[in-house]
Amino acid sequence: MNKKTKTEDAEDFRKLVKNDEAVCFIKNKLRVDYETEAGDQVLLKRNDVETVALLKRGRATHSMNLHPEPYEMIQGGQKTIELRLFDEKRRKIRPGDTIEFTNTATGETLRTRVVKLHRFASFDELYQALPLLQCGYTEADIAGAKPSDMDEYYSAEEQQKYGVVGIELTRDYE
Repeated sequence: MNKKTKTEDAEDFRKLVKNDEAVCFIKNKLRVDYETEAGDQVLLKRNDVETVALLKRGRATHSMNLHPEPYEMIQGGQKTIELRLFDEKRRKIRPGDTIEFTNTATGETLRTRVVKLHRFASFDELYQALPLLQCGYTEADIAGAKPSDMDEYYSAEEQQKYGVVGIELTRDYE
């Protein structure tokens, strides 16, 4: 095994591990130990706290249910960002993973690939930052779009506890 030790700033480290494969968030300067042959562990040391980040864990497939209208919008390409609570289930999602959506009315399934995760403390922040036409709103209803629309799905307590995420998707597997 080629064991290397290097001090890199966060940007250099992200390039080293191809950010979408890292299972950690990197801030400031760190001592990075990694095994290039195995390619499966990186040891990060900061303030005497050690965290092991698994790399190249492979791509995972996640299952989610969708009501017919948002399902059809994703299927047709109008909706490219799925809004969810950032709970334990969604914290496992990484760019490059597959999400298989099931239409709750028909049982039909649709496979998508995760492009990016947009994390926010609240739907208020998310609604200010993301393009709502890609989040399931249409030209006909965007004027009335408001963060409280999500209260139908998630309580205020859940939103405060977990935060929220916009999961950017593509149907393109190339």
